[in-house]
Amino acid sequence: MLKPSHKTDPLGGMTRFDTGNGKQRSSAFLTFRVMTEDSLGWIIKAKPGLYVARDLAAQGQKLLSDRVNDILRSIGT
Repeated sequence: MLKPSHKTDPLGGMTRFDTGNGKQRSSAFLTFRVMTEDSLGWIIKAKPGLYVARDLAAQGQKLLSDRVNDILRSIGT
């Protein structure tokens, strides 16, 4: 299925190779891409990580700390 980030069909050019030993059926699939002089190449710049779990834990810690402080203030300690 094509996503907006795909320039071509990621499954286009899929080729099946028989890798079985005669007794067992086994296959491997490969896709081939054509590079031209205008191609940007396979190496792309690194993207920074999203760190979703770390950021969520930090937000949750702050939220929990704020709520505990609110409760302690409300009971007068």
